[in-house]
Amino acid sequence: MSEILLRPATPEDLPAIAAYGVTNSSDMPIYSIGLAGCDSFPVSLARTKHFFSQPYYHFTVAVLSSSPSTVVGYICAKDGGELVEVPFKPDLPEGANKEFFGYFLGKSEAHKNALPIQGLPELEMLDVSPEYQRKGIGKLLVAEMLKGVDERGERCFVHSSGMGKGLYEQFGWKAFEEKGWEIDLSRFGEEKPYVTWDMVREVRGGVDVGKGTEENVGGFLRRMEKKYG
Repeated sequence: MSEILLRPATPEDLPAIAAYGVTNSSDMPIYSIGLAGCDSFPVSLARTKHFFSQPYYHFTVAVLSSSPSTVVGYICAKDGGELVEVPFKPDLPEGANKEFFGYFLGKSEAHKNALPIQGLPELEMLDVSPEYQRKGIGKLLVAEMLKGVDERGERCFVHSSGMGKGLYEQFGWKAFEEKGWEIDLSRFGEEKPYVTWDMVREVRGGVDVGKGTEENVGGFLRRMEKKYG
């Protein structure tokens, strides 16, 4: 595999980022219920552009050294601190389930506002091209993000799907509730609730400053550089 390089995202990268967001999230209720039968890419692109335009969100992309414009993965992180956020209000396409969006987004916002995470930095989004999954790129992106978090001595929050939970646990995130948070979707024809996990990583992953921290993040980055560099 070509060497993997990390760099800050540019506006030209946003369509690829938005496309991976749709491809890798097709089973999420936002897409499977809210946008079922619709062209969901414009909504994903608008959301990506919204986050990219805010000064407290930061996108890093993984690209191929042989093709620096080819994005194979990305991560979006949000700064910690007291921020005045500009909420994303999607312009829903014709045929979108507006009742679902009102219900799902309302429940999600109320749930998050009740969590003890105010002021924490967040891992907002992480996706890797299906073609390049299981090659360590997701880990590389997370480790790169955590370098800054650990340098600042911050805790960090992530709201995870079942697919990402194991990866985040490798870096020290722990769920508030192991059974996760359930949102009832029976009114929209779903027999099972949708389950996600609210996870917090303690300062430096809960390890001592020094050797443990270096192995946790810096050591991992060096191993990945040897493998792909």
